[in-house]
Amino acid sequence: MGAANIRSLAQALGVESRLPNDLTLSLGSGEVLPLELTNAYATLAAGGRYAPPVFMARVLDRHGESLFTSNTRLRQVLSPAVAYLTTSLMRSVVEQGTASSVRVLGREVAGKTGTTNEQRSAWFIGFTPDLVCAVYIGFDNNDPMGRAMTGGSIAAPLWLDFMKAALGDSPKTKFSMPPGITFATIDPKTGMLAAEGSPNGRRESFLSGTVPRQVAPLDSASSGMGFEEEY
Repeated sequence: MGAANIRSLAQALGVESRLPNDLTLSLGSGEVLPLELTNAYATLAAGGRYAPPVFMARVLDRHGESLFTSNTRLRQVLSPAVAYLTTSLMRSVVEQGTASSVRVLGREVAGKTGTTNEQRSAWFIGFTPDLVCAVYIGFDNNDPMGRAMTGGSIAAPLWLDFMKAALGDSPKTKFSMPPGITFATIDPKTGMLAAEGSPNGRRESFLSGTVPRQVAPLDSASSGMGFEEEY
């Protein structure tokens, strides 16, 4: 993709902090404000529509008359299909990755944990179709917090406590799927289409037109699962 394309997309999602112009950016070497990153996640949750953060939606006088109303408008900066696919990837972090502890919320959740070098800071930013919340933990002087201080172990539980209270008994909603998304059953070891009768096929979402065409050998599942990684 190149650093320039990554920086351009980040800026479209509302990141204004200066980002490095080299390939370390793909490893998260840039530093951004929690508000910037949270709003970028909100853009994904909104189907790729961006709006600047609003701290004050409305001001009323003592008679209930409006003195000020925010007129911020959403702007499409990312295709809804790409936003949905990214959300789908981030749902895997909750369903079977480093943020699996928040599944007990009992709602559709997408998000990403993060831990910087030497455990100097820990993050979890997660969102439901209705609400985005970011948790950042670290010392003001950037000292290491300790080996066990990771995003999944300390930030995600705090996120969960907040979301339980914030969402309460509100109706459970699902991420809506836009046009341009196709589903296919994939062989996890090879990334190809799963052969008919394969016991380990996994249903995945794709941008229309990008579904693999090759079919994996039927015996590929017997040699172990592939694409095993921590995310």
